[in-house]
Amino acid sequence: MREIKFRAVYNGELLDRVFKPFDLYDELTKPCNHDEGEYTKEGLLFEQYTGLKDKNGREIYEGDILELEESMGMGRIRKRKDVVTFDDDVVDEYGACIAGWFVGESRDKRLVVGNIHENPELLT
Repeated sequence: MREIKFRAVYNGELLDRVFKPFDLYDELTKPCNHDEGEYTKEGLLFEQYTGLKDKNGREIYEGDILELEESMGMGRIRKRKDVVTFDDDVVDEYGACIAGWFVGESRDKRLVVGNIHENPELLT
């Protein structure tokens, strides 16, 4: 069973804290006071851990930018970058719609190279 946890992004900047579901509930229900150094809910975004790790053992979260290696046949490899997203309409091999994480096909070749908040230039 995968561990359910979230990382927080405030106004485009990753916070150095990981939230468990009950912490997240407490965080969303308590009053925020920006004047005391706390953040406002308007600028707060939570991204969920996928339960997967990249080839170096780094946890993969929603919003991460992955470098993926794809086999092109005849020993040729193509590298591309993509953003981790959650999709409610992922179709499995039998044509059934399932909810799931899009993290690319090449499971052993995934590498987290950044995230869309701090490194958007990686996608250009």
